[in-house]
Amino acid sequence: MLVIYFPIFTYIDKSMVCEVISIKKLKFYQLCLALMVGILLNSMTIFIKLDPVMAQNVNDMTLSKTNFDMTPFFWALAIVGGCIAVTLGYVSWRKYKAEQKAKIEQDTSVD
Repeated sequence: MLVIYFPIFTYIDKSMVCEVISIKKLKFYQLCLALMVGILLNSMTIFIKLDPVMAQNVNDMTLSKTNFDMTPFFWALAIVGGCIAVTLGYVSWRKYKAEQKAKIEQDTSVD
């Protein structure tokens, strides 16, 4: 039976389950793991190259007030408003059904 011990990522055999690992050894394993992850992440940055983004001068940009479209805003408003309305309707319906059930149970308990 093999068990993977998470903090140090080593395989522990059944005969070693009761063995006590010293704090120094555990800290050493954690340090080695952190170094390996750091080296891996650092080496991955070699393959990822980011181009710097430069800000443009405001005078160079052409700001057009006629090119303003509200369609995406209305879609977002409809989706969010619709979700809220459906949720409130569902909660109100459940509350109504629970009140009806409680009223029926109260009426039958009197008899």
